[in-house]
Order: sequence, then C-alpha cells, then structure tokens
Amino acid sequence: MRIIENLKKIIHISVIPVLCLALILFGYINYCQKKKAAEEEELRYIYKQQNEAFVMNCNLADMTYYHGSEEIKLHDLTIALYVYSLDNTDNTITVEAVQEYFSKEYADDGSLMVYSRPEAFDKYIDWWWYGGSVKIWNFEINLVDYLSKNGYDHHYDKFSLEELKNLLPLVPVEE
Repeated sequence: MRIIENLKKIIHISVIPVLCLALILFGYINYCQKKKAAEEEELRYIYKQQNEAFVMNCNLADMTYYHGSEEIKLHDLTIALYVYSLDNTDNTITVEAVQEYFSKEYADDGSLMVYSRPEAFDKYIDWWWYGGSVKIWNFEINLVDYLSKNGYDHHYDKFSLEELKNLLPLVPVEE
C-alpha cells in the first residue's frame, strides 16, 4: 500500500515538470514555424519587387520566386534602364549586369543572390516602385508614338537591342 502511495506522489510530482516542458517545447516549435513563415513571406516579397522591377516574363503568381536571366524581357528592360539613367546619371545599370546577376540563383557562398544584391540594383528597385514604373510607362507611350509618327514599326520589340538603344535618345521625354 505504501508503495502505491509513493508511486502516486512521484507521478503527481513529475506531471507538473513534464507539462511545463511540453508547453515550452510547443511554444518553441510554434515560434520556429512562425519565424520560418515570416522569412518565407519576406523572401517572396523581395522576389516580387525584384522581378517586377527588372521586367521578368512571368505571370503575377510566379513573381514571388526566382527567375533566371532567360526570362527577362530584354527590350522592356533596356527601356526601363534608359529611363532610369535619365533620372540617375550617377547610378547607371547595364542590361548585361542585370543578366549576369540573374544568371544564378545562389552566390558563391551558397546564400541566395537576392540577399546579396548590388546596391545599385536596390536603388533602381526603390526608384521603380516609387514612381519609376510610371515614368517608364509614359516613356513607352512616347516611344510607340515616336515610332509611328516617323514611319517605323511601332512594335519596338521587333528592333534589335542595338537599334532600340540608338532610337531611345530620339524619343521626347515628358517632365
């Protein structure tokens, strides 16, 4: 009888620490899951900003993932970077630099390239999101208008990139 009473005391005494340990473990697992979900959401947001600003050829649902350089709309990017260079003469970015950056998902150290993006790209993305996209849109309208009025095919993506680069300075820019 005494053994059973002692056993009951041991069980009662050990239940509280086990419950506390279980609650702590549950809380830690919950914290880790929320932290991972927040990090994944942040990564999707960073990719969305980057992919839209650098004119990726994908639908909106796919904007939140890595896309390689082969998915860049080169003609549209050429125009976007040209318009950006009009506003930021000290911070120019080349199409080739963008292609090189997007040519790999991971940096040499194994981290995602999106986390070690060049500062110039960050500035461009900020510019694009805070009014630059509208300037690009307006410039594209002026480009199509200029091409049509001057006897060119208004589909600027039919020009070679070199021809397009030579035409861009001829297009009037609205302030």
